[in-house]
Amino acid sequence: MQAGDYGKQRVWASIGWGAASLPAGWLISQAGIASGFLVYGLASIPLCLLMGFGLGVMGTYEFLWLKQLGAPETLMGMALLFNVCTEVPAFQMQGAIMARMSPPALLSVVLGATALRLAAYAALPAAGSPWAVLPVELLHGITFGVGFSTATVYGSRLAPPQLAATFQGLWQATYAGIGAGAGGLLGGLLMERCGGQGLFAAAAAIVAAGGLAGVCVERAADVLQAGRASGPGQVMKRGVKGGVKVE
Repeated sequence: MQAGDYGKQRVWASIGWGAASLPAGWLISQAGIASGFLVYGLASIPLCLLMGFGLGVMGTYEFLWLKQLGAPETLMGMALLFNVCTEVPAFQMQGAIMARMSPPALLSVVLGATALRLAAYAALPAAGSPWAVLPVELLHGITFGVGFSTATVYGSRLAPPQLAATFQGLWQATYAGIGAGAGGLLGGLLMERCGGQGLFAAAAAIVAAGGLAGVCVERAADVLQAGRASGPGQVMKRGVKGGVKVE
């Protein structure tokens, strides 16, 4: 990266912050802070769609691509074993992970890992051997284990109590249904036209672009939370020695 390139890239984060601030402020003033969080939850659904898209591409076409590269069935079985070896601890440590990172941040990490995994599949011919896929499979714990659990729990948290099950079902349908189905369908068209390498390269670019959009969503969440902290929900009452205590 050249010395001046970072600023040129970072400016888009500032643009995203500014673009999200105005509609977020208008929403809070018109309908209250609760509706702002609800809309934010709905706006996060495209992130699940992108994660599901990556899942569909990898789950449907990874082994076809490995077969084209000359991989034996033993390697495919080992790839699945590597998947499980990272998926199980990811699910087991879900609570600890979510205690250290916010769900929006985790979704961004998952999208980044998904884009990296897809790009690594595209680069396998350069490695000279299909066995180079095994280290790539270690990302499965993030791309599936962390992604699936975060989407499920976060969907339930965002929804009002009476809509918790509906929201959770919507996220799951978007992730494992619509998103994965779109990955399988579009992936077939791309593989037919561009080959396996072109498919995974294009899918990596799509998911990476969606990850950048996710940064804008996270910025919008920051604006909404800042509005909540300074809103009318603060209760002022007198404290000791005539001071004022804020609750």
